[in-house]
Amino acid sequence: MVPSPDIRPSDTDPLVLYDVGAEESLSDAVLRAAAEIIEDLTAVRPLSSLVDVESLDHLFESRRDADTDTRIVAFAAWNLWFVVTATTIEIYELDEPLDA
Repeated sequence: MVPSPDIRPSDTDPLVLYDVGAEESLSDAVLRAAAEIIEDLTAVRPLSSLVDVESLDHLFESRRDADTDTRIVAFAAWNLWFVVTATTIEIYELDEPLDA
């Protein structure tokens, strides 16, 4: 098996490390994690306009054992870098701001 590339920034710690609840959808978890650093989520573009939330939820619909689950999704939104696994949401600063 080929190892996954490391998509986390190598020189920084996450701004937020959010543990996903067992029954929580990943899109809800992303929003809850983002709410820890974005004061007003109604003031930014909706997550659904940035990421296909149905696909995100579907990808992680069945939760595997955390020790063996290798699924990972990373994306930029709201000038932040999100790294999503079945059990955690990590948020990092984005090196270069996104265009509006």
